[in-house]
Amino acid sequence: MEMKSIKNQYPVYLPDQFLTSDNLNESFGFLECHERVTRSMIIGEGIIDGLDYSYSTAGTKVKSVDIKSGYGSSKDGYFLFLPEESAADKTLNYQYSMNWLIPAKIFDPLAADDKTVPALRLLSEGDLKVPELKEAAKLIDVTESDLLGKYRLALFADIKVTKLGNCSPGNCNIKGEEDSINTIVLLVEIAKVNFPKINPAFSALHGLMLLGLNKISSFANKSDFKNRVTTIAVHNLGLISEKMNDISEASAALITTESNRLKSAMNKLNDIIKNIGAATDVIEYYLLFANDLQLAINEYILHYNNFISKYYTTDEVPRFNRMLVLGQFQSVSPDPYRYLWTSPLSSRDRRASYFIMANLCKRIAVLISHFTEAKALDTLLGQYYGTKAETRLKLIPDKGYSFKLGDRSVPYYYDVLKNGFELLNQSWRTQDLDNRTDLVFNYFDDINSSRKHFAQPFTFNLSEFPFFRIEGHIGLETEDASAALQSMIKKLDIPLQVITVELENQRWSGFRDKYHGFIKKYELFYKDLISTRYADDPESQSLHEGFIRKFKEMRTNINEVSYRNLDTVKTMLNDINAYGRMFAGSVSSKAARKKAKVAVDGALAGVTAGITNGIYTGNVASNIKKKLNDREILKLRDDLLKDFPTLIDSGYSVKELKGLEYLGGAYKGGTIVLVSDGAKIIGDFSLPFYHEKN
Repeated sequence: MEMKSIKNQYPVYLPDQFLTSDNLNESFGFLECHERVTRSMIIGEGIIDGLDYSYSTAGTKVKSVDIKSGYGSSKDGYFLFLPEESAADKTLNYQYSMNWLIPAKIFDPLAADDKTVPALRLLSEGDLKVPELKEAAKLIDVTESDLLGKYRLALFADIKVTKLGNCSPGNCNIKGEEDSINTIVLLVEIAKVNFPKINPAFSALHGLMLLGLNKISSFANKSDFKNRVTTIAVHNLGLISEKMNDISEASAALITTESNRLKSAMNKLNDIIKNIGAATDVIEYYLLFANDLQLAINEYILHYNNFISKYYTTDEVPRFNRMLVLGQFQSVSPDPYRYLWTSPLSSRDRRASYFIMANLCKRIAVLISHFTEAKALDTLLGQYYGTKAETRLKLIPDKGYSFKLGDRSVPYYYDVLKNGFELLNQSWRTQDLDNRTDLVFNYFDDINSSRKHFAQPFTFNLSEFPFFRIEGHIGLETEDASAALQSMIKKLDIPLQVITVELENQRWSGFRDKYHGFIKKYELFYKDLISTRYADDPESQSLHEGFIRKFKEMRTNINEVSYRNLDTVKTMLNDINAYGRMFAGSVSSKAARKKAKVAVDGALAGVTAGITNGIYTGNVASNIKKKLNDREILKLRDDLLKDFPTLIDSGYSVKELKGLEYLGGAYKGGTIVLVSDGAKIIGDFSLPFYHEKN
């Protein structure tokens, strides 16, 4: 409805005034106009409920057109409705003026016009109760192919003027007119009326998925780590660049300014991608940057799709007055011609939704424009915090990855000092109309004059902040960073564990593999023992069972002890050695022979056997000796002990830890894993549990 077409004058009646029919009609016209203005400009327009339709055929001909009950409001505010479902199999010819459809004539619908448009009116059972309609009705004479290709289905507000005569015996001069507005169903030929597609450009966007930093435990060295991180960062940011191009094109007609800003941001993003390969240091946090953009893009896409589904029409595409186009008969979803319900541009909800959508699009560009690359970030941290771990390394409370981006803390790789107002106060928290950042922390809060009250985040109630970002640690000396982080956690009583892994350290992972190999061999050796039977020699069977009780006990021990518990492992291996040597040849010392003999005698519980120079002899002992040698139990034991000197005070290797994730921090009750190249911290991972050394 056009503003210029709204009636803004009405008559005011005075005492003793002579009233004419024009006075009364002007009053009614004013009220009727504003009633329709209320519908179209305040409430909205389109199909509100129902009005789905289908058709049936008999051979190549259309048998009937079936329409469900429903209602809606036309562009100019006419309320159109079908009170009950109808199956129309009859039609009659209908003529309407094009002037009835254009906005300039909406309040003069019966104005004379030479250009009339023919249509087919579909008649319901109720229509056929009217004698003149029943008499003129004909069976539908439309082929299925014509219905699919030539017609649109529509409801139309048919305004009928009826002359009245109300004679009484004494006076036949009382005459008048009656106007009625009826909802009729039309089949309108496409060739006669230019039906624009309501939504020619807008289509739903699909969300974005990125690669994760998986198979972390397979990193062989620093070079492998850097190559893997670089490859995934380039791949993920490349996907984001492609998706940004899709967003920019899809959004251009809706939010032109923000769409153009997105195009400009793509140039910087492409430069960032080019610079990744040239960086000398590992730049792990680029993966977090990609995750931020992924979340920002998906939040925008979700809102965009919701917006175009609710406010489906473009403002440039006109709808016809007095008409609700139900759509075409070809099966297309969504039907581009159907007048879906839309709120008016003046709707507060629509404006608010549009405002949020524009800001969500803008935020994507702002994140890229504020991103600080590795070398510049290192310079910035050095400028404000120096190189000491005590001042540079920080834990920042965060709500975690299950929350929207705007509810989480702002990472330190965004420049909030140079252009901080736009990012922190305008764009970060933009998923709703409340863009306050009063519960969002940032690494630089202590030097940002407007946010110094956030400089001590651990003085706040952090019950809603289950995640802690670790920031400022890259490039610090390994021992200094680990000590500073341990001290901070202890001082602030944060439920986190910290361990350090060296990418180049393969000692522990090698020892672990050898230890697990030893356990497997011992298991086979034990199975050899228990499968041996002396069925015809009860005394030998009793002796054999006595011998293997101690081997069974040691089998239980080795399966329960972690390879990391060196003292216990060493004691256990020495027990196996001392006992095994009583069968396998020689015992290295008097003390060892004595310990072995006591162990054997205790196991035998009174069963005697011959001993020569501390060695058990006889057929049973010889069989055990053979099984020990076949499985190389004592040799493998000696090989394990040779590794002990290199393992003392040695850090973890990345291959030892299962379930590693890269989150840029860890959740409460979890473990932060600092990654070292042997000298400096080059990255971090996390475990979702508290890691116990042993």
